[in-house]
Amino acid sequence: MTFHIGLATTLSPAATGPAEFVAGVLPELARTARISCFVEDPGGVDPGLRERFSIRPLADRFDPSVDLLVYHIANNLTQAPVYDAAMAGPPGLLEIHDGSLHHMLATRTIGSDDTESYQDILQKGHGSAGGALARLRFHGHPAGIELFMFDLLKDLLERHLGAVVHNRYAADLIALRAPALPIWVVPLSAPPPAAVVDHSALGLPPGKLVIAHFG
Repeated sequence: MTFHIGLATTLSPAATGPAEFVAGVLPELARTARISCFVEDPGGVDPGLRERFSIRPLADRFDPSVDLLVYHIANNLTQAPVYDAAMAGPPGLLEIHDGSLHHMLATRTIGSDDTESYQDILQKGHGSAGGALARLRFHGHPAGIELFMFDLLKDLLERHLGAVVHNRYAADLIALRAPALPIWVVPLSAPPPAAVVDHSALGLPPGKLVIAHFG
């Protein structure tokens, strides 16, 4: 019997980052398991992906034939439906793409003048220090590094079976928030370049390795 993996994710072309990552790994996953992708809007997924893979509404994630449900979690509003699904369950494996959910949750609450929900989330995730930060925000304190220090991951992590991350920093952070949760570190990879790029237009010497981060 083929193992059935369900991916709760965002595959919209407008949603970069995790959406591109999932689209890139689908062919490899499909070689060893049956794959279903659960998304908010199946019609918004690239037609090529819809032709090759099973793309279904998020509500179908309760399908009893799914052996393991994997939630792809990231820190922006386009990923919010997947976060909501992960909070509601059923329990599965979390793939954490960002070491904080604070920016997304702050935008959803403070951005909609729902200060009470924002304070409740911070209080639940980080205790009295979180509540104090919420009050500072309400009095005009600008957001900064504290959005990463108060990551708001704990409540989500405690609802699931394990977590996949892409570096040791994220693994250590999750171990701090949910010490009993199994964690797997799967490094990100990059495909080899299709062709040698001429860097002379950038004023760089030929034959040198150039490493860049875009995004």
